[in-house]
Amino acid sequence: GLSTNPLTSGQFASANTDCNPATAGVAVNGGNLSFNDQGQLTPAFTGGACTIPDRSIGSSRYNYAPDNYIYLPAERFGIQTFGNYDVTDTIHMKTMLSYVRSITQVQLAATPITGLSIPVSSPAIAGADGIVGTADDPHPDLSAALNSRPNPAANFTYAWRSNGVGPRKGEFINSNLLARVSFDGELGAGWEWNVSAGWGQGQFNSALENNVNRVALLQGVAGCANIPASARLPDCVNVDIFGPPSLTPNAAAASFIRTNVQTSQSIEQTLLGGFVRGNLFELPAGSVAVVAGLEYRQDEVSLRVDDAQRRGEIAGFNAVQDINGGLDVYEAYGEVSVPILSDMPLAKELSVDAGYRTSDYSTIGSVESYKYGAHYAPVDWLRFRAVYNKAVRAPSALESFQAGDQGFPAYTDPCRNQATQAPGAAALLAFCTTNGNIGAGFVPAVIAPTFAANNAQVQAFAFGNPNLSPETGETITAGFVFEPDFLPVGTFRSTFDYFDITLQDAIVARGAQTILNSCYGALGSNPQSASDCQQIVRDPATGQILSVNTSLTNSLGERQVTGWDIQLDYEMDLDEVFASVPGTLGANVVMTITDQYLVNGTDISGQTGAGIGGATPDFKSTTTVDYRLDDWMFQLRHNYIPALDQTGFFSSPEAPKLSNYDASVSWDVTDRLRVVGTVSNLTDEFPPVTEAGTFDQANTDAALYAPWVVGRTFSIQARLKF
Repeated sequence: GLSTNPLTSGQFASANTDCNPATAGVAVNGGNLSFNDQGQLTPAFTGGACTIPDRSIGSSRYNYAPDNYIYLPAERFGIQTFGNYDVTDTIHMKTMLSYVRSITQVQLAATPITGLSIPVSSPAIAGADGIVGTADDPHPDLSAALNSRPNPAANFTYAWRSNGVGPRKGEFINSNLLARVSFDGELGAGWEWNVSAGWGQGQFNSALENNVNRVALLQGVAGCANIPASARLPDCVNVDIFGPPSLTPNAAAASFIRTNVQTSQSIEQTLLGGFVRGNLFELPAGSVAVVAGLEYRQDEVSLRVDDAQRRGEIAGFNAVQDINGGLDVYEAYGEVSVPILSDMPLAKELSVDAGYRTSDYSTIGSVESYKYGAHYAPVDWLRFRAVYNKAVRAPSALESFQAGDQGFPAYTDPCRNQATQAPGAAALLAFCTTNGNIGAGFVPAVIAPTFAANNAQVQAFAFGNPNLSPETGETITAGFVFEPDFLPVGTFRSTFDYFDITLQDAIVARGAQTILNSCYGALGSNPQSASDCQQIVRDPATGQILSVNTSLTNSLGERQVTGWDIQLDYEMDLDEVFASVPGTLGANVVMTITDQYLVNGTDISGQTGAGIGGATPDFKSTTTVDYRLDDWMFQLRHNYIPALDQTGFFSSPEAPKLSNYDASVSWDVTDRLRVVGTVSNLTDEFPPVTEAGTFDQANTDAALYAPWVVGRTFSIQARLKF
């Protein structure tokens, strides 16, 4: 066995399988194997404390975070022009032209390549003599392990990080050109008209380096001499991907299997519209105002890929073909506002309004949206308002026709042995080990007691979906505006609004971990869980997850969010209180209180899942204090999010609060030139390490703690109006 063979016993006779120094080592004679950083063959240490991707403590997992950019280097250039021209005394023309170009660099860890079927005749295993277990074998410990199998001549399955090729680097060049022209005029008797036309195009070009050509990799590993000449790639080089993960393969082999790819995508929109508005007739309280209009919109999407992508040769990617798709929509709408009471005791204003829109899409057919509401002001300084709105959003052209995208998010396998072997987990164990419960594959029952994921990341694919249905939302808002005119000093304004938003058939890209949790959490017992299970593919021999389809889909559940939006504003001239003290002092507070955030009936407000699904704070606020003096303004801003619960996802009870300060100074040099200097993260905080961060970058919730990720930063900008 491996624990007694002199070639392997050093790593297998007394293996620390859980990365806990206090645990006694055990003899290991089979199972999944790995290479440590010294290139020695070891058991695959992936359970217990070894789930942490820290190879210094013995874990076999790969730490992808050091290579991944958290903040992306980027350059952006933009220019806008606006024009106004009086065609006649009553007809006016407005124009707008905008161009924005951005260049962004990204870097990700080397590609994780799974499911490689390796023949033992490979020169990287059997050496020049083609016999496994002889003196010229490059990796004697690997040869010994392969020969210990019941069928030593059989292929074996291997997963590899392409560190020898280098981290994946990409450059994204995006260009957006927008043009719009509109004409408006008067029809007489208080009526106005407007017609407009717009056109826009977004061009998105990407160049990705250090991908791996799967055909070249398999040929190089198998040995060029073992490939028929008719199928062998030109300049074939033998490839050794075994041993130290940071050193293999050599430069010549890395060059042979390296592939750089290019993609170009274009999104184009044409828009035509027009409306008339005016007063329909008079009531005692005022005029009945109406607006009616027509719109036409056409969206087109195209994708061009290179030959390597068309042939499906890039490791980790499905084959992608050129795509052309589009949709158009005709819309008609109308709105009306009816005054009921005006300038009466305890009825300064009472009015109702309503709106209706019908849309005919070339993809989904006709849909309708409508709203109605009321406004009531008993006095000038207090106003109440309430609105009900039913909206329908059709899938966009990009959502319908987007090409495949691939990523490697962090994840935890629900079928890991710690979960299936726990008390009361018999149903989960049976579900994990039964064929047919998911899209393909299962965990073989014989390895379930020791099963663990080999990788900390899982391959995820995302595609557009031409069969998407429209998402529908219902929104109820009710609140009031309090703006007293009787304060002795300064001016005060506040708004308080309650919201209740329900979203059905939401168009969503469900994250890989969300899909896994849904499938194995409910064991396919409800429609959403059953649908999610079909997106998962496992290797039936090893049980490892090969891919999760995270493509756009309509959510089968319902989301409901209720809460309050609150805004407080106060401003005063300092000389109202302190004689001869110049300037104006202002304060603004914006708060959102989330009472509940229900996803399929489960309240996730006040929780964070980091990379799984982001944070859903139950409270957040932004407080701004500013001082203005002539052409100068000094501003201090505070952003606050309280501690968030991680219970339900992890053992740790809370992710710490975010309390961040930014400061800025602006100077209006002239009416057309403004200079602004900003210090972000004034106190130079850094994000905390959180358990939820295991599923995100840098072991923290990068979105929640975004202001702190790179510490204190400085910026200066100038804005010039021509």
